[in-house]
Amino acid sequence: MTAPDTPLERAAVVDDSYRYLRAQRVEGVCLACHGRVLSAEVAEALGARYPDDQAVGYRPGEVRGAISLVKSLRAGD
Repeated sequence: MTAPDTPLERAAVVDDSYRYLRAQRVEGVCLACHGRVLSAEVAEALGARYPDDQAVGYRPGEVRGAISLVKSLRAGD
């Protein structure tokens, strides 16, 4: 695993567009709802609102998602 303080990001120009992607790592605040140990109250609320959700069991530093930006480099776009 990559060290938690190492940013996982990439930037490139592809087909007249600037593209940027940065991973979103799990931090302490995320663990209340997405961690390995959930309180009974949180587990019940997640089950009621998101019965098919499997976004739990994460540890600090793991990648949970990403932010992706695309900007056209063509004039007028």
